[in-house]
Amino acid sequence: MGLGLSGCSIKSDRSECPGLLYIEISGGDEERIYAELSDGEDLRTMHITKLSSGVAIAAFEVEKNEEYDARILSGVSEEWKGVIELGGQMPPLYAYNSNVACDSEVRELMVSLEKQFARLHIEVIGLDCKVRVRGNVAGVDLKSLSPLPGLFCAEVLPTMDMKEGGLYFNVDIPRQIDDSLMLELMSSENDLSPVYAYKLGDRLRNLGVDWGKPSLEDVHIRIEYVDNKFELEIRNWEIIEL
Repeated sequence: MGLGLSGCSIKSDRSECPGLLYIEISGGDEERIYAELSDGEDLRTMHITKLSSGVAIAAFEVEKNEEYDARILSGVSEEWKGVIELGGQMPPLYAYNSNVACDSEVRELMVSLEKQFARLHIEVIGLDCKVRVRGNVAGVDLKSLSPLPGLFCAEVLPTMDMKEGGLYFNVDIPRQIDDSLMLELMSSENDLSPVYAYKLGDRLRNLGVDWGKPSLEDVHIRIEYVDNKFELEIRNWEIIEL
């Protein structure tokens, strides 16, 4: 069945007819996506599900040559306002924001959602511990996709314990605005103060990690405690699927 435009027929003067904004969406890990379209006064929301091909389709009837704010989100609920609760992690947000206009009867828009979080894959060898990550970004402005300043502090238990092979942790963090990111190891027996603290933000800057990229990349960290010393390495290694 085709998508029709209200209030127009084939024989009418179609210059006054509305247009159709047709959006094909790819990217993101979630099957469910929601798309929003606003003209500054009215907000329309459409909940859509990916097809078997891995893409999702959204269509909005719009006034021709008028500018609209289009926002498409995946990995978060419609109720989430962009602020990370203290102790929580950044949601697995994939997003697209843009101003769009329809200057013909049908405007086709191809959208690829961009990854708005970085996952820290952390391997710790030789120490029974928890991991804490602290920083100065507490979320994301969902209109501009820019970072929201604020206190971020997430403390996590291992997602996998390989016994002699080490502990594995995942921490999802938002896009950063400075080099304040700290990585701390907390003893399982005493979690009041870290047994190891590392200025992760400084190291990532020196390695050339670009927090301004449209789609953020994950970071792989290996920490080994041997002979009463800590050794930290940031590298790509064989990723264990958890």
